[in-house]
Amino acid sequence: MKSKVKPLDAAENTVFYRTKHGNIIRGDSLKHLATLKPESVDLIVTSPPFGLVRKKVYGNVGAHDYLEWFRPFGEAFKRALKANGSFVISCN
Repeated sequence: MKSKVKPLDAAENTVFYRTKHGNIIRGDSLKHLATLKPESVDLIVTSPPFGLVRKKVYGNVGAHDYLEWFRPFGEAFKRALKANGSFVISCN
């Protein structure tokens, strides 16, 4: 059974892609994670921006501030992820 990608709209935290196995959510991850029950997520996949030395147009966080910037995400991931869940972080 193939799922179709629905066009994105301006709403926050929209379901970008859905299958019988789960959803891909597009939006503010911290806001969305806060709406989930604790220990209710099987898998989190993320590709956060790098902590760079030079500022980019898209507003990246500098390397010296990166850990403090990422901490709220880590805490939200830990709260939402099931004890036997998986966390995948892409750093490429």
